[in-house]
Amino acid sequence: MRIALVAILLSCSAAAAAEPHVFYHENVLGTGLELRVLAESSAVATQAEAAALAEIDRLADVLSTYDPDSELSRY
Repeated sequence: MRIALVAILLSCSAAAAAEPHVFYHENVLGTGLELRVLAESSAVATQAEAAALAEIDRLADVLSTYDPDSELSRY
């Protein structure tokens, strides 16, 4: 099973110059992740990828039922 996460980064001035960027990661929340980002440059797309992965990690730290140290498990 693959999780498809779509992040779209558009600025008003660069909307026409935006290009698709695709990133693949294995073992994200126990499955594969295909991240598609529409961005004006590779650098911006890489920043969006890092932000998305950081948010996934943050939410896993809060909501994981597998990690005994997650906030949810401590309740």
